[in-house]
Amino acid sequence: DLTQPTPFSPPLHMSISTDNNTSQHDPLARNTGGNMDVDSTFIPPCTYEELGRTAYGSTGRLAVLISKSMYSFGCLIAYVVVVRDNFGPALRPIINSDNGNWLNDDNFLAFWVSALIMLPLSCPRTMKPLAKFSFVSVLSIVFL
Repeated sequence: DLTQPTPFSPPLHMSISTDNNTSQHDPLARNTGGNMDVDSTFIPPCTYEELGRTAYGSTGRLAVLISKSMYSFGCLIAYVVVVRDNFGPALRPIINSDNGNWLNDDNFLAFWVSALIMLPLSCPRTMKPLAKFSFVSVLSIVFL
């Protein structure tokens, strides 16, 4: 299945076949006849890393990995800042906290919300376990 990424898949390559038995219209057809040394298989890149490796070699793959990591880290920081700035002020009126309460420390709240809520929600490999939380989010939007 070409839609699923495979780890360490072979590099993208394509050759011209002189074998008349191979289909001319199917780029995935494999040349099995004759004594050709070149494989006529076309394997498209399935991930951005493979695309970078195909286009620019190992430097391109590394550049894609670094850029994806930096983008993800930047989104994480932005999300923590949003939670820090909004979670405490939204929670204080509900709990009726006074000035000496731990709810007034936004750094403390940001750490514990990140550790206890955001980290476990970011660990699953697929989005299927998070499907039940979409109902909660829809209810919160309707409620607010």
